[in-house]
Amino acid sequence: MNREAINEYQQHYDALPFEETLAAIRKKMLKSFLEKYKPQTFVEVGCGNDSVTDFYSDYKQATVVEPAEAFHKRLVARHADDEADKNNFINDFFSPTLYDNYAFGNVDAIIISGMLHEVPDPFLILSTAHKISGPETVVHVNVPNANSLHRLLAYKAGMIKELKEKSALQTLLKQPHTFDMADLKSMAAASGFDVIDEGSYFIKPFTHVQMEVLRTHEKFGEKIIEGLEKLISYLPDYGAEIFVNLRRK
Repeated sequence: MNREAINEYQQHYDALPFEETLAAIRKKMLKSFLEKYKPQTFVEVGCGNDSVTDFYSDYKQATVVEPAEAFHKRLVARHADDEADKNNFINDFFSPTLYDNYAFGNVDAIIISGMLHEVPDPFLILSTAHKISGPETVVHVNVPNANSLHRLLAYKAGMIKELKEKSALQTLLKQPHTFDMADLKSMAAASGFDVIDEGSYFIKPFTHVQMEVLRTHEKFGEKIIEGLEKLISYLPDYGAEIFVNLRRK
């Protein structure tokens, strides 16, 4: 993915319907991860509009690698008053070249949130994470779920021919990959990781556009969003997004 494609992506991303709501739900899941593992040093791969450093403060040193210039500039501006040595915000691609040119040191966690499906070579991202990882480093990855309830509904309604068929949103954002849990675990294993935890979250029965129409309707309400979050306990494999937590083999 080149700079031009990155800039086009960030413009589309800023205008996405329902993404702000889903990002808030994703943040809850990330907070649970952070509360469980309590990383003092971490690397975040691709932060978009909302970096982990914006809502997690109990750390000593963070490195955030964000290739989109606008996202990177916003991040730097938000943390202008932070301690000088606490953050290292890099406007670049997460790749072996970056690893070769920068000493990451001991890292407690690597967070790859909502971006593995967006890159041409996700294996390259995971293999770079493997290089940076130590034996105790926990790598967190989350991506949209090919088996999300809204995809299952579209498939049964005859709107898509297969569950991994690209949606209109994926086409707009030029997202090249669609993962189910088996895909994600297979790629993690091929990259040299063991899965130590896995799951999905938030039952999303309809597309982003349809969900935004419902969310803004006067009779919908936040209680429905909360209910859809809790519904995952009944439908644990069919959340809108899936995650794995990994350690080196």
